[in-house]
Amino acid sequence: MKRYIYIAYALMLVLAACQDDKLGDHENSGNATLTLNFNSSDNTLSRAVSSDEDEQIISNAYVFVFNQDGSKVFGQFYNNIHQSKTYTTKVENIPAGNGKTIAVIANINTTIHDLNDTKLDAVTSKADLLALTSHMQGKYIERGIQFLMSGMKEGAELIANQNNTIDIPLTRTDAKVRFNVQTKEGVTFTPREWKIVAIPREVSVLPNTTQGQFEFENYFNSEWNNFEISTTNAITFAFYIPENKVNPKETIPAEGEYRDQYALREKQEKTPNADGSVTNGAYRYADQRATYVKLKGNVFYSIGGGQEISADVTYTIHLGGVNGVNDYNSLRNHFYTYTVTINSVEDIIVEVESTTGEEPSPGSEGDVVVAERIKRFDAHNEIFTTTFEQKNIDESLTWNVYTPFSNGAENENPKDYDWIYFNINTKSRNFYTETFVTYQGDNGVYTDAEFKDKKYQHPLDRYMNDINNGTQKMLNIKQLVSILKECKRRYLASQGNHLFDSGDKIIFTTYLKEYYYDVNPENTSETVENGLWKKFVNTQERVLNILSNLQYSQDQMSTKSIALYSIRQSSIQTMYNKNLTENFTAWGSEAIQDETLLPFETERTKTNRTYNDLNNGRKNSINMWIGNETMNWNTYIDPTTWEMQASYEAAKYKCLRLNRDMNGNGRIDKEEVQWYLASINQLSDLWIGENSFDSQSRLYKFSTWEENKQWYASSTVLDKDRQGLGTNLFPYTYRDIPQILWSSEGSTVGPLNGPGSITSTKVYYRCVRNLGLAKKASENDHPEDFVTYDAANRTITLTKLDPKSIRGFSTVEELPNHNERDVRGYNKPWNAFEINAKTYGNGLTWEMVNARSQPGGTNPVCPKGWRVPNQRELALMYSRMPRNATSWPLSDHFSRSSFSFNTAGGERVGFSVENEGSVYYLINHKDEDRGGVRCVRDIN
Repeated sequence: MKRYIYIAYALMLVLAACQDDKLGDHENSGNATLTLNFNSSDNTLSRAVSSDEDEQIISNAYVFVFNQDGSKVFGQFYNNIHQSKTYTTKVENIPAGNGKTIAVIANINTTIHDLNDTKLDAVTSKADLLALTSHMQGKYIERGIQFLMSGMKEGAELIANQNNTIDIPLTRTDAKVRFNVQTKEGVTFTPREWKIVAIPREVSVLPNTTQGQFEFENYFNSEWNNFEISTTNAITFAFYIPENKVNPKETIPAEGEYRDQYALREKQEKTPNADGSVTNGAYRYADQRATYVKLKGNVFYSIGGGQEISADVTYTIHLGGVNGVNDYNSLRNHFYTYTVTINSVEDIIVEVESTTGEEPSPGSEGDVVVAERIKRFDAHNEIFTTTFEQKNIDESLTWNVYTPFSNGAENENPKDYDWIYFNINTKSRNFYTETFVTYQGDNGVYTDAEFKDKKYQHPLDRYMNDINNGTQKMLNIKQLVSILKECKRRYLASQGNHLFDSGDKIIFTTYLKEYYYDVNPENTSETVENGLWKKFVNTQERVLNILSNLQYSQDQMSTKSIALYSIRQSSIQTMYNKNLTENFTAWGSEAIQDETLLPFETERTKTNRTYNDLNNGRKNSINMWIGNETMNWNTYIDPTTWEMQASYEAAKYKCLRLNRDMNGNGRIDKEEVQWYLASINQLSDLWIGENSFDSQSRLYKFSTWEENKQWYASSTVLDKDRQGLGTNLFPYTYRDIPQILWSSEGSTVGPLNGPGSITSTKVYYRCVRNLGLAKKASENDHPEDFVTYDAANRTITLTKLDPKSIRGFSTVEELPNHNERDVRGYNKPWNAFEINAKTYGNGLTWEMVNARSQPGGTNPVCPKGWRVPNQRELALMYSRMPRNATSWPLSDHFSRSSFSFNTAGGERVGFSVENEGSVYYLINHKDEDRGGVRCVRDIN
């Protein structure tokens, strides 16, 4: 069974109908009237991207008329058009004659391109215009409604003293590309991220068949991006790039099957090394200016014999290929859909196992693990059992790791392996039990000197002696493998001094440490490295394989492991920008959402602790779980199963089990509380930064309205339900009323017993962790905010937010219609925005505000240059601005975003912040809820 990438191209070339008006021999002296119809192209495709009216908007246009000799006779800029698809204008007193050229350039003066009316004013001839290029002002792969368009009619005849009507079809200078990833039945692909390489920054304003290729300095690479949040669970992403016409560096020979020819598009030059490996160089056939996409993910499926395959893969796919394997073009106004079908990772395995350098799919790379047991865990501390049967152990048994710091097998001496420990389980009637052994503390592991104590013939003897005395320590992976191999040697020699039980098994309690590093394991120094967290968040799983062999491909870019166990741990997810060079603290989230709904707490308590911080979830959690008392781990958690005790099986406490008794004293010390229940503003920020996370980490993953699967309880408790008389016989008892987030609505927040009477509702919870703060940091210390709010200037600057969660373009107009789940960027914030000092539109409904807030519309609610904030911007304002009448003076303060799950004609139309910031909510009565807008504008 071989793995192929099948790429189906759905291609659109829109040719708007256009006829030459040949009216015979007429007098051509004098002036003519010209009526122009501008027509932006329709998006009528089969098997491709859906139609999008935003791509057809004509915001403004510059009109040229040239004589037959190319001299300019007319040039004028028409602003504030804002029409969809078609615009008609009339031009008077144009010199009549044959061979005229009429050209239209639309949608200039944007933040995307540097083309403006001043540059077009300077055009004096047709030749000037044909040679004109436009330069992108940033690294944009999104457009909003800012699509540069152009069209030209040549050979027109303008008849004097008549109205001459001419249609000018406008075509976008961009190509639109969508990737869909699908798999064969039984194969699972978990998407990670994607990026585009070699995007042209320059584009000819008008189509120019003679235009040469731009210099490579005019190309750029995108950042890594996450896949779209799809309501249909489709694995997809889309982007725009300027037209890129590029010739192949070398022609692929027309030999063999087409599939094999196509695979050569990604073939690289190979430079032999002294050790027999090769180093990849430039692409052999593709020019360096040919745009390509890299996408990453994990492929998983089962094979015969009870084995499973897990592979962390990277696929490289050059764009083009429509007109044969030597086509690397991405043409303007074309829409391409690439469907990538993953059947297996067999081609990667073939490459790894090849002794001749065979490379069936040069664009496929990955680390493939074939294992009997693949165990996946989240980023926090975890505990489980591993079972080793004597039949699976031999002298070749070894291990290897893949982490942000180390990759390699045992004989390559990787340093980053000290994140899994093993302690042998107890026996009952000479069979090991599954009951967990209590963690002995971070220092309860053998040092190398202890393990290799020369008083013993083999470390196994020391270990068995300690087991008999009840003084054994935990083993690291190196020590474990040594002991397992010695046990097998003695077993085969019929010696009794080994660890196998009557079932020929050894069972260990296995402790997985949190995916967090205080020091770099590859450094010999134990010095804490500032900003080290940036190296291990938002990255692929770290993996420990307990295996029998490890093989590399000739170019060292792919591997294959055969493992007994493959232990895989997800990284912490964060919305902070880890690529910033400055040192700062942050926080992040667990990666895998617990889908178990729980009550916030199971019973009323006599303890009346305070945990009301809107931002500091760790402080809240420490006060919630410990307070000023001495609390033991086994009060909350059963040490034999590491599950919550029955009376604490509640969302309020669940994050505690993600931590560990690091010093082994049995007490919950404050520095041991590293994972904690998110505060209410942290839950809101998880929505703000959702596009920076893997899809499995997002708060709401349903494609339909799920009324009982949307509430996330925070650690912020602003009110309590108190009962009793406060006497000895009838003391007060309390029930927390936590602030919750309605995840189906994005970032709507309020109290648990608020609207809807949900006091008994079961909830979700989300555990988070600080990044870059010392473990012994006080609970009052909290990470830096990714937002800077300047109250004096009323600005919000997303100084530390990851670019994936920032809109890919700025705008000076209202945002197009969108909802809170929009994937086009309309519900993302720009890098910074200003909040108007005044409010506008008081007394309007949300629908009235929306109707008056269309791009280029008349009678807008906001002043010129300002706009209605989208839902995420309003959430940022709500969480950072004071909740008082100065910030929120109206009855309601609306956002531009509609609600995606609202039924046709339903009442839940959009989002609002109530007077004095009392609540951020989803409007439930569209005609009754009236208010206005705190307008905003993008700033640099």
